[in-house]
Amino acid sequence: MTKGLNPNVPMKDSGVEWLGEVPEHWSVSRLGRYAKAKGGAGFPDEYQGNTEDGIPFLKVANLGSNHSRNQTEGYQHSVTEETARKLGAEVFPCGTVVFAKVGAALLL
Repeated sequence: MTKGLNPNVPMKDSGVEWLGEVPEHWSVSRLGRYAKAKGGAGFPDEYQGNTEDGIPFLKVANLGSNHSRNQTEGYQHSVTEETARKLGAEVFPCGTVVFAKVGAALLL
């Protein structure tokens, strides 16, 4: 994977044991230098299916529904501000990169 399109590219040690060698022209940095990672949890079933309230939320299924554009459009679920506060949900700004973190969902 780290050789990219050219299998003959000169390589160097990444300095990261599990990563091994990377192309010589790559720089290796900690992700935390460029972004922050934040875990989350799903909403209980009783809050799913509502499209009337103010704050939309995504389910893992939404992440795999638009492969060709690599973005989500529209939503099928939402909650009130009060419910979001009660459940400790955080609203992420547009442009946030989201990904599944467990199980078969990682393939999405």
